[in-house]
Amino acid sequence: MGKMHLATWYMQFDDDEERAIHNFVEVLKEYFHNVCELDLVFNFYNVYTVVDKVFPAGKIPETSQQMVKQLQMLHSLG
Repeated sequence: MGKMHLATWYMQFDDDEERAIHNFVEVLKEYFHNVCELDLVFNFYNVYTVVDKVFPAGKIPETSQQMVKQLQMLHSLG
């Protein structure tokens, strides 16, 4: 039995937004070490922490990999 593709979602992003979303996904991959949907569902409070750090006050800041290191340090403490 094969896999069934149930939905496809396409969105149009501005270049800055696309870069911010890509950075958000990269941060999640680093934070959860190969993230999957279950990581997001069962660790939603950690995802909210990542969102708060990646998009402070809902703004798109300059992206930095230093943020990943800070989040990993926070994750190791909790």
